[in-house]
Amino acid sequence: MGDQLFVIGGHSGQGGIWHSVDGVDWQLASALPHLDTVLGIQIHGIARSNAGYVAVGANYAVDVAFPLIWHSLDGDHWTDVTPDPRACLSLAAVAATGSKFVAVGGVCRYDTEANPHSDAVSFVSDDGVHWQRSPSSKTLVDLDLGDVTSTGSEAVATGVHFGTWSQTFHSVDGLTWAASSEGDVPAAGFIRRLAWANGRFVGFGVHNDSAGHPHATVWRSTDAQEWSQSVVGGAKTQASGIALLGQTWVLVGGVIQSDTTSGPIVEWRSADGITWGEPRVIIPNGGDYISDVVAIGARLIAIGGVPASKGGQMWDPVILHGN
Repeated sequence: MGDQLFVIGGHSGQGGIWHSVDGVDWQLASALPHLDTVLGIQIHGIARSNAGYVAVGANYAVDVAFPLIWHSLDGDHWTDVTPDPRACLSLAAVAATGSKFVAVGGVCRYDTEANPHSDAVSFVSDDGVHWQRSPSSKTLVDLDLGDVTSTGSEAVATGVHFGTWSQTFHSVDGLTWAASSEGDVPAAGFIRRLAWANGRFVGFGVHNDSAGHPHATVWRSTDAQEWSQSVVGGAKTQASGIALLGQTWVLVGGVIQSDTTSGPIVEWRSADGITWGEPRVIIPNGGDYISDVVAIGARLIAIGGVPASKGGQMWDPVILHGN
């Protein structure tokens, strides 16, 4: 992103943003906003434009999440610019499209019987500091916007309905969204992340077979309307990151051993994004995880975690390098 790499997440209960110029030596941002929190802060997405950097996420409390939008000119010193920090909503991703930042997520809503629901929401800014919220829309009812990418002139986001299916949404201004054709992604599929590269969209996530078992899956489209699907992994696999290394697609994921444990971390490779090779184990230890992977020149850099030595449900961060 520009001349820097970023790792985002949480740090000591507060949001964490680390940056590096080579992917080897990492530095926690020198100045991060310190906010009151109950369960902790997580940064979920980051983007860059000529106006600087924007990071988005959530400040979690019991049964509720509050939004976070931070801005930086250099990627090291960050300022909280959240327009409504006590709104009940979480921001999942942000992208730079044209001269705008577009952030997406979901806002809390409760029905007449007090059952929780979520309606999709977006925020738009020209300068990364002043933000405008999308108006209420029937198009965005009962779903979250989980990721967003940009073609340069248009924002395209994935929508998730109660975690059971995905649909794509298009917006020129980042505020008013139109849904793509109904069922553009199979009902048994869930796109976790979406990217735009080389004139096409590439999404990855899971597809559930007739027995309900998830399979790591890749989707491709030139218009985010009609999609082709490649089921890459066997039963009980999931995808967590994809990168284009030269002319080779690399999908990283894992084997799900049970509801509480994971098996080896593996990678699949493809020359065309359609036909994929057999999985290759890159981390044999169960319990480890990879959350994302990027290609920098001829190198792959992955971020994840290993079980902390102190035990419990805690992990120490790990950064891996490969080719």
